[in-house]
Amino acid sequence: MHNTDADLTYGFLSYFLLIFTRLVFKSQVLSQVNQVDDLINPYLIPIKFILKKCQIDTAVL
Repeated sequence: MHNTDADLTYGFLSYFLLIFTRLVFKSQVLSQVNQVDDLINPYLIPIKFILKKCQIDTAVL
C-alpha cells in the first residue's frame, strides 16, 4: 500500500465531513433541546417554587 496524495486528501476530506456532520447534528439537537426547554420551563418554574416552599416549610417544622 502506497500513501499517495489522493489517499491523504480523501482521508482529510472524510475526516472533515465526519467532524462537520457531527457539529451540525449537535447544534440541531441542542436547538431542539432548547425549544423543548422553552416549552417546559413555564410549567416547571411554579413547580420548582412550590417544591422549594415545601422544603422551607418542612425545615421550619
